[in-house]
Amino acid sequence: MREINFLTWNTQLYEMGNSINDEQPVKKIDMLTFNIVVEKVKKFLDSKNEAVAILQEIPFKCNIDGFKEHILFHKFLGFFPDDKYDMYYNVSSEKQIKMTVVLAKKIGSEKLIYRKKEELNNNMCVSFGIKELDLSIIGVHPHNANELLKWLQKSGFPDIMLGDFNAGDYKKRCEDSKFKDNRNNYRKLILEYTDICNGQKTRRMVFPNGFVYETPIDHVLIKDSSELKKKYQCKIVKIERNEDNVSDHYPIYFKLSCLDEADKLH
Repeated sequence: MREINFLTWNTQLYEMGNSINDEQPVKKIDMLTFNIVVEKVKKFLDSKNEAVAILQEIPFKCNIDGFKEHILFHKFLGFFPDDKYDMYYNVSSEKQIKMTVVLAKKIGSEKLIYRKKEELNNNMCVSFGIKELDLSIIGVHPHNANELLKWLQKSGFPDIMLGDFNAGDYKKRCEDSKFKDNRNNYRKLILEYTDICNGQKTRRMVFPNGFVYETPIDHVLIKDSSELKKKYQCKIVKIERNEDNVSDHYPIYFKLSCLDEADKLH
């Protein structure tokens, strides 16, 4: 049985060396943290037969250095040279400081992944396919569910979408209208999908007073299609929760199994 291994992870790397807002000081570039992130991703890709990593918040330009190429992006490219890996991302602006990146190790000289140019593509979303599989997949990182919903209504809804949605079907103690609207739009977004993360917490924030707040805003959504279920099965979802994690989001791993005729009988 053919199995494709996936990792989706908001790395939080772009915050290093960029000014995020007026209240938040620039986070210094921490090469130790950067190396931990890229080594984890590289180990995942290199240790599996067929593996794809969908990464959010990869730095691209530095907004405190005249929007020159970010030093961490240059180093990121060095870890994943194009003779061994395929890397897809989209540039939407000359002043783009971050992006979603899709990575896969080449199998010999052959590609495991390919671009789907006709589908949703911008600096936060990357559409791609898997060699020899009739699947449409999108790695996403919208600002909110409404934004992604509008994009997909124009481009079409994929078989699989995964990443940091900045939204989820959950409640919190103090809910304002903005939060409720985001939740309602997320519910619209997933009407024809199953979240194989099953509402598990995927982001961990620690406040200065020591308060810890976790939210389920990263998802792996599989379209509820009878044809899709006949061909594929998603399993072994692992959310890697470490309190000393280098990002405020947890890495999510899962496998996509391609069912052959013998498997369908059981």
